[in-house]
Amino acid sequence: MELYSLTTKQKEVYDCIAKYISQHERSPYIREVQEACKITSYKGTVDKLLALEKKGYTYIISDGVYFD
Repeated sequence: MELYSLTTKQKEVYDCIAKYISQHERSPYIREVQEACKITSYKGTVDKLLALEKKGYTYIISDGVYFD
């Protein structure tokens, strides 16, 4: 899958997820992404994660958010 450029906010979320994985040695749950990235709403978090997934940077499964 071709990777596309990220918006500033998407890059911040991507970097936040990478930092979380580095610190915790596991992929975060969506709520953990929300807290770690200081995103106000759950839906906003999901929207940002889906945008990252659509661009080929992450994928979401029931137990967390993963890098491809």
